[in-house]
Amino acid sequence: MKKQQKITVKSFVRYQGELVEFKDLPPDVKQKAATELALRYFNTLFAGKAVFTVAEDTAGVGPVGGLIRKEENEIGA
Repeated sequence: MKKQQKITVKSFVRYQGELVEFKDLPPDVKQKAATELALRYFNTLFAGKAVFTVAEDTAGVGPVGGLIRKEENEIGA
Protein backbone atom coordinates (compact mmCIF):
# COMPACT_ATOMS: atom_id res chain seq x y z
CA MET A 1 0.00 0.00 0.00
CA LYS A 2 1.25 3.46 -0.89
CA LYS A 3 2.25 5.71 2.02
CA GLN A 4 -0.10 8.70 2.39
CA GLN A 5 1.43 12.14 2.54
CA LYS A 6 0.08 14.57 5.14
CA ILE A 7 -0.98 17.94 3.71
CA THR A 8 -0.98 21.03 5.92
CA VAL A 9 -2.88 24.13 4.84
CA LYS A 10 -2.30 27.54 6.41
CA SER A 11 -4.20 30.72 5.60
CA PHE A 12 -2.71 34.17 5.91
CA VAL A 13 -4.34 37.59 5.86
CA ARG A 14 -2.92 41.06 5.79
CA TYR A 15 -3.54 42.66 9.20
CA GLN A 16 -2.10 46.06 10.16
CA GLY A 17 0.25 45.94 7.18
CA GLU A 18 1.70 42.50 7.94
CA LEU A 19 0.91 38.95 6.85
CA VAL A 20 -0.56 37.12 9.84
CA GLU A 21 -1.76 33.53 10.05
CA PHE A 22 -5.56 33.54 10.39
CA LYS A 23 -5.48 31.47 13.59
CA ASP A 24 -3.27 34.13 15.25
CA LEU A 25 -5.70 37.03 14.68
CA PRO A 26 -7.44 38.60 17.69
CA PRO A 27 -10.87 37.01 18.32
CA ASP A 28 -12.87 40.11 17.33
CA VAL A 29 -11.00 40.46 14.01
CA LYS A 30 -11.41 36.74 13.35
CA GLN A 31 -15.19 37.06 13.92
CA LYS A 32 -15.46 40.04 11.55
CA ALA A 33 -13.51 38.19 8.85
CA ALA A 34 -15.63 35.06 9.24
CA THR A 35 -18.83 37.12 9.05
CA GLU A 36 -17.62 38.87 5.88
CA LEU A 37 -16.80 35.52 4.26
CA ALA A 38 -20.24 34.16 5.19
CA LEU A 39 -21.94 37.28 3.79
CA ARG A 40 -20.08 36.99 0.50
CA TYR A 41 -20.86 33.27 0.25
CA PHE A 42 -24.60 33.59 0.98
CA ASN A 43 -25.07 36.69 -1.20
CA THR A 44 -23.39 34.90 -4.11
CA LEU A 45 -25.31 31.68 -3.54
CA PHE A 46 -28.69 33.45 -3.38
CA ALA A 47 -27.99 36.27 -5.86
CA GLY A 48 -31.24 37.75 -7.15
CA LYS A 49 -33.31 35.84 -4.56
CA ALA A 50 -32.23 37.31 -1.23
CA VAL A 51 -29.72 39.72 0.30
CA PHE A 52 -27.93 38.92 3.53
CA THR A 53 -26.62 41.67 5.82
CA VAL A 54 -25.32 41.94 9.38
CA ALA A 55 -28.02 42.60 11.96
CA GLU A 56 -27.75 45.85 13.93
CA ASP A 57 -27.99 44.01 17.26
CA THR A 58 -26.25 40.65 16.93
CA ALA A 59 -27.12 39.49 20.48
CA GLY A 60 -29.24 36.38 20.26
CA VAL A 61 -29.93 36.57 16.51
CA GLY A 62 -29.80 33.06 15.07
CA PRO A 63 -27.00 30.54 14.88
CA VAL A 64 -25.00 32.30 12.16
CA GLY A 65 -23.93 35.17 14.40
CA GLY A 66 -26.27 37.93 13.38
CA LEU A 67 -26.77 37.44 9.65
CA ILE A 68 -30.23 38.41 8.49
CA ARG A 69 -31.97 37.66 5.23
CA LYS A 70 -34.15 40.09 3.33
CA GLU A 71 -36.72 38.48 1.06
CA GLU A 72 -36.81 39.43 -2.61
CA ASN A 73 -39.88 41.65 -2.13
CA GLU A 74 -38.00 43.60 0.60
CA ILE A 75 -34.98 44.28 -1.61
CA GLY A 76 -34.93 47.88 -2.76
CA ALA A 77 -37.77 48.79 -0.44
